[in-house]
Amino acid sequence: MDIEKFLSSENPYVVSIIDSSEKFYALRQLVADELDEPEFPCAYHILFDTEETSDADAKASADAAFERAKDGEDFETLAKELSTGPTGPTGGSLGCGDPASFVTEFADALTDPTVGEIIEPIQTQFGWHVITTKDETDEQKDQRAVVEVNQVIQTRISGLEVEVNEEYGTWDPTTGRVVAPITPEDETNSPTPSVQLQESEQDPNAESEQETEQESEDPESDTNPQE
Repeated sequence: MDIEKFLSSENPYVVSIIDSSEKFYALRQLVADELDEPEFPCAYHILFDTEETSDADAKASADAAFERAKDGEDFETLAKELSTGPTGPTGGSLGCGDPASFVTEFADALTDPTVGEIIEPIQTQFGWHVITTKDETDEQKDQRAVVEVNQVIQTRISGLEVEVNEEYGTWDPTTGRVVAPITPEDETNSPTPSVQLQESEQDPNAESEQETEQESEDPESDTNPQE
């Protein structure tokens, strides 16, 4: 079954499955041959920034953390204790992906890494980093797969002309979804408080009343510093 036939179906069940929690699992099988799912290392780091400390002190702290990690202390625990970066509270995790997405110095340090290796401190524009890598967990693989599948699907469907029964709505190629039709009842019952508010603010009678009230106020009250 090809994806064009699947997406162009007018079967109510098929139309609903496109926008359901089963969408990912159903379509992943249809585009499996197009998926490029290389395994990337999951990078973790302990950052010592140089914004509020000297470069020498940051380097010394990084060296000390490196030695502690090499001696067997848990890396994520060390990151939570020592890292000054935003990933510290989560154990220094930078996710699992292509190292090329990092700044050059960091990416170079991750070239063909040995999983579990503690990499000596390296310096980037953000400060000094102690780095290690771990294998992807099953959960992390699933999270990355969702992103990749959605990218493939979006590319495939963006150029398709899908006919949908008007009873169910219209096809939006940008989002890859069936947009529900707007009924006359929806238009009638649509609240428009913001429009009404704008109209009342522009009511000339309201402005006249405000001017009258201002004129009737004590002129000395405008200069009272306690108000």
